[in-house]
Amino acid sequence: MVEVIGKFDVVLSEHLRHIKNDEMSNHYLRKTMQNEFIQLFADDVLQKICKRLTDTKYFSVILDCTPDVSHEEQLTVVLCCIEIVGTSVDAVEHFVGYSIVD
Repeated sequence: MVEVIGKFDVVLSEHLRHIKNDEMSNHYLRKTMQNEFIQLFADDVLQKICKRLTDTKYFSVILDCTPDVSHEEQLTVVLCCIEIVGTSVDAVEHFVGYSIVD
């Protein structure tokens, strides 16, 4: 995905060129760094979802178990809140994640 974005961004394109030509050894495109960035973003999104839930008057937690392709039972967690803006009322659902049920 970084390479695709690099096609449209001059700075990122130049950075990728330096990496491919071994002109630099330390960069942020290694798998562990990418995973760390993804985890940081995920934590931030989850914090914003939790803030949204605490600010709303009505919310619910939806739990559902279903087997996956390998026949392991998975618990899916969805958080739902009601947003009221003026006369508009919307139910907003946020998929939080899933875990294997033992």
